[in-house]
Amino acid sequence: MQRISVRFVELIKLLPLAILILILGFPVRAENEFQSWVQGQTTSFMTYKDERDREFVGFLKEQWKEFEISKGLVRDEVPKPMDLPVAPVQ
Repeated sequence: MQRISVRFVELIKLLPLAILILILGFPVRAENEFQSWVQGQTTSFMTYKDERDREFVGFLKEQWKEFEISKGLVRDEVPKPMDLPVAPVQ
C-alpha cells in the first residue's frame, strides 16, 4: 500500500509539468493551422483576382475595338488656335 502511494505522489508531482507541456504545445499547432489557412485563402483569392483581371482585360479590348471603329478619319479643316482665348474683364 505504501508503494502505491509513493508512486502516486510522484505522478502527481509530474502532472503540472505535463499540463504545462500540453498548454504550450497547442498554440504552436494552432499557429501552424492558421498559417496554412491564410496561405490557402491567399492562393484562392489570387486565383479569383487573376480570373477577374483576364475578364476585365477582354472587356476593355472589345470596347477599344468599338472605339477604334467609330473614331473619325477626317481631320478638322479649321485649325485650332495656338493660344487660349482670354475672356474680356468688365
